[in-house]
Amino acid sequence: MSSSDFEEYPMDMDEDSGDSWLSSSSDLQDAFDSEGPIDWPEVEAAPADILELFHQLAASASNACRTIREILSAIPDIIRETRRSTITKHDGEAFCRRVLRYLKLLLEHQKGSEKLGAPGTLSGFLAAALLEDVETILHISKGVGGVVRRNRQRTQRRMEEVISAVRSDMLAAKNIIKPSTRSGGHTACPDSESQRAIYSLSALHGALQDLQVATDTEIEIDIANSDRSFPAMEVMNSLLPFFRGITLLNGWVPETDDDRVHRDEDDETLSPEEYFENDRDFTVNSRIFGVDKEEQTQGAICFVFRQARELELNGLQDSETAEQRRAPLYQALFVISENLSKTKLSDSGSIILKLSAAALALLQLGEFDYASLAMELAVVGIRDNLFRAPDSESNQCNLINALGALAIFLRAPCDFGFDGEDSEDDFDCEDSKAVHLPAEEALRLFQSLFEKDSKNHQQLLAAVEIEYALCLLARGKDKSSALADGLPAVEDAITIHRQTLPVNPSNKVRASLARALQVQSLLLYHAAGRTQDLGKASREAVDRYRQVIKQELGPYDFQYAEALKFRAGLYTEDSHEVLLGASAVYEKLRTTNWKPVDEQLSKINWMLGLYYRTKSNYEDAEACITRAIELKSDTIRDYEDVTRYTQERVFVRTMLEMYHLALKDARSSMASLLQARDREALAGILSQKGYCEWMLGDRGVGHSDLKKSVKIFNKISTVPTEGSYPGLLGDDNIDAIAWLGSLQCAMGDQESALRNGAESVRLARLSRASCRFEDDIHWADLNLARALVYWTATLLDSGRNDEAKASIDESIHLMRDQERKDSVFKTALLMKEQMLLEEGRTSEMAGVRAEADKIPFEGFLDKLGRSTT
Repeated sequence: MSSSDFEEYPMDMDEDSGDSWLSSSSDLQDAFDSEGPIDWPEVEAAPADILELFHQLAASASNACRTIREILSAIPDIIRETRRSTITKHDGEAFCRRVLRYLKLLLEHQKGSEKLGAPGTLSGFLAAALLEDVETILHISKGVGGVVRRNRQRTQRRMEEVISAVRSDMLAAKNIIKPSTRSGGHTACPDSESQRAIYSLSALHGALQDLQVATDTEIEIDIANSDRSFPAMEVMNSLLPFFRGITLLNGWVPETDDDRVHRDEDDETLSPEEYFENDRDFTVNSRIFGVDKEEQTQGAICFVFRQARELELNGLQDSETAEQRRAPLYQALFVISENLSKTKLSDSGSIILKLSAAALALLQLGEFDYASLAMELAVVGIRDNLFRAPDSESNQCNLINALGALAIFLRAPCDFGFDGEDSEDDFDCEDSKAVHLPAEEALRLFQSLFEKDSKNHQQLLAAVEIEYALCLLARGKDKSSALADGLPAVEDAITIHRQTLPVNPSNKVRASLARALQVQSLLLYHAAGRTQDLGKASREAVDRYRQVIKQELGPYDFQYAEALKFRAGLYTEDSHEVLLGASAVYEKLRTTNWKPVDEQLSKINWMLGLYYRTKSNYEDAEACITRAIELKSDTIRDYEDVTRYTQERVFVRTMLEMYHLALKDARSSMASLLQARDREALAGILSQKGYCEWMLGDRGVGHSDLKKSVKIFNKISTVPTEGSYPGLLGDDNIDAIAWLGSLQCAMGDQESALRNGAESVRLARLSRASCRFEDDIHWADLNLARALVYWTATLLDSGRNDEAKASIDESIHLMRDQERKDSVFKTALLMKEQMLLEEGRTSEMAGVRAEADKIPFEGFLDKLGRSTT
């Protein structure tokens, strides 16, 4: 692709449109996902009881799921539309009154959760069907003007049908939530027990059926690609303790590595559990058809939990082991799901157990949506147990543990490691802002639990606090609530672990403390003025994880590597050592053939490349960046990263005089940058392309590219950027101006060369003066040294020899201080040698020449101003 393809791109772009995409705003999406109270329009009148119910429920809908917010937002519209006709006014008010009462009834069942539509609540499951009824009424009412005149009876009949359906659903829920309100004292019918069971509600029963259909038809077993199962492995250390805390699962979640009953070696029979472990077919093996169905189901459940325990103990599996586990895991899921569909709806304990096992199996298979659905259904049942016996400490603990587990299920798609980066690109769920609600509810439940016993639940509290903070971080852009609510929670968890450690110095407690410190680091990363605290927390997290893996290899390797990567990203004094350590751990984990490990290793190599670049170690920088690119896959996000990495490699290869390869990289990057409408990056790559063209002998193309690059930079510099010095963009801008000035000098345009050369040095000095950190100052010195080399050539060409001498001496001094040995330094020394020759100072020439000969590059003195050739 030639530079002519980009002739009109940024320069003729409309200013307003340019500013809009430069800011990368997403106002429309933010508005659609807006939080806060839902207000009743002041201009709309309504009966007092409707207004009172509306305002009461609207307060509980803040941060609630979108469906609930849409239902409440539609109520004023229905009142307004149905009032247009006396025929529909009564029905409209009756419908709104019934909907609001229905939501209030559901809110009573939620106990610890004050948010309508929160995950794992009845209102969350029943909201979708209710919204359909609301939309139907709204559709009818908006057509009242024309429909009523044509067929009044039909309009009334349709509205009454919807009202009747809502009434029926409400009575069914009321029969379960408030069975004592049934009047008449009649003897219950034989199936009343099933009718009063929580899972008999149509929405929940339908969800159970959907889960079975998905297991039968939608979940694909792809043995050749088991990557999706791997993310579940890293969360097992935090997930399984919550499952163990649910008394309904007692005896199912293994506490030890292997507590199977020992059998004689001559006994060739297999337990139902072992049929799943030894079978590799995609269908349930015929050998177990003769086994009792209940025993078969128990074996399947046991296999799922033992497989999870194995992951908890050993950490990441290699791809071959994961591949072997995938088919039997699916078979176990199939058996559990089939049995679940035949379980009595009144047997909630059995349903909760099977749902929990199904959720765990689905998580291990990488089916996050269905896994969350199964866990939410289990939470509803556990919540119902607490609703019926609110004073039971066991029920309170069950719900807290179940909510803690649900928080991990909801977070799993967007975060299975610690890297401190916003995760919203990976977690595109319409209700992502509700991901923290289960953990928030669990923390609220601790208040009543601690009134009875505050000593025996400290570790559970700390575990929930950590998950709460992580869920707040998983919400994406909104870091204010994560800091305001998450930081105090995780700091309390750290205090609990520090107090526990002297009494219980187990590796689990050490690992939990390390994890809490790492989460604290993630939060402090977004806190202004807490840099020192951030560095301290991240260092201790790394040290704690290092102690943990010395005693127990496997389970915590991934967390340790992530902690190392995060600390390295802070660019502390030990960044190089930490990056090398992280690279070694990831290389070890790479034997699993898990693609996300390659992703993390790619980031580590990228960070190492940037570190070496700032130290002017371009050889190692080029190798690391190339490795980072090679480890990337073909996804869209990876493509964007590869483009960014390739841009950096262009510069590094230019510094290594690898002009042909640099030019190839530049051309490959330009198309994607044009598509991304990234003007600053495009300007940078254009300048590097132009420089390579010049170095390879095509002055005309080089001049054209450099001129366009500077023009784009000039246009961007007029757009104010918060926190930056006016007119100061970055290194690429300085290089572009310096290169253009020097090339103009070589082409005889002395006036332009002097203007651009002086400007490049001015900007380089300004950039140097604005630096606050040592690494930034180091890099700014080298940028200034590079600009001074090109400026010296222009000064020599214009006969300003004294200024040229001072300029080259300053450049060499800066590069010697930084121990720089590259093409630019070689050119500066050769230029100094020539100037000494012209002054007749031959005695000094030998030393300069000897120093230049030690640098294994040719330099580019012959490409500079006319007087230097």
